[in-house]
Amino acid sequence: MRNLTSPLVLMTMFCIATPCLAQKQPRLEIAGFSLAKKDPDSDFGKALGGFGASGLQVDVYFETPGQSVVGIDLKQTKVSLKTEDGTELPLREQLAEEKLSLNINEERNGGTIQLGSETLPGPANTGLSLNGTIVLTVGKDSRTEDIDLKVVAGTKVKLGLLDATVGRSEDAGDQEYQMIQLSAGKPFDSVSKIEFIDSKGEVIESYFGGSGSYGGDGSQTFQQSYNVNSAAKSLKLRVTYFSKLESLTLPIDLKCGLGF
Repeated sequence: MRNLTSPLVLMTMFCIATPCLAQKQPRLEIAGFSLAKKDPDSDFGKALGGFGASGLQVDVYFETPGQSVVGIDLKQTKVSLKTEDGTELPLREQLAEEKLSLNINEERNGGTIQLGSETLPGPANTGLSLNGTIVLTVGKDSRTEDIDLKVVAGTKVKLGLLDATVGRSEDAGDQEYQMIQLSAGKPFDSVSKIEFIDSKGEVIESYFGGSGSYGGDGSQTFQQSYNVNSAAKSLKLRVTYFSKLESLTLPIDLKCGLGF
């Protein structure tokens, strides 16, 4: 008798029988928390034990398989931190006057989100809960381009979606290297890699020098600096960037206690 089973049916049967082919979903998990009493004689929130700041700190671990996380949308993210008796603990500022801070792993498919409160849970409480939504920004459609760069303060350069400016350039005397600073009115989230190319098309050895931001009242300037092993004032930038940015919303409903 002729076998009438079609390739499509065979493929469907194989997918059902092979759970490892199922795509992993994003997940959130409380990775740890710490509690520290305040030193009553400290005006700066120092912990009574003498190590770090007082209050409550919570680390939330996340995984986003198949996604490249570039940032967190703090305007859309809404998270409440409560004790087991329902008391909401006001979130304190972490970095850059924001109440959540994001640390992304090297692969950009996971990391940690930190939040905390200066208010400690009451002595009768043994658990915490986190509720709300976390909105991450993910990059799509990675591209790489070579761009001409004049290393002169005020020079405009387009890094994919980002309009940047050479903030300053500092020579190291007679040495064959320089520090190049780039600044922009938006975070460098969409830029995943920057390399410097010489006139022969070779990649110049360079080191990331750090990043920061300043400003207020709705206006901020973001900066990144690089130490480049070349004193040339005409270079090329090889920039790898995401041409699209999308939002990934993760509902959060987590609880933990002394025994996790």
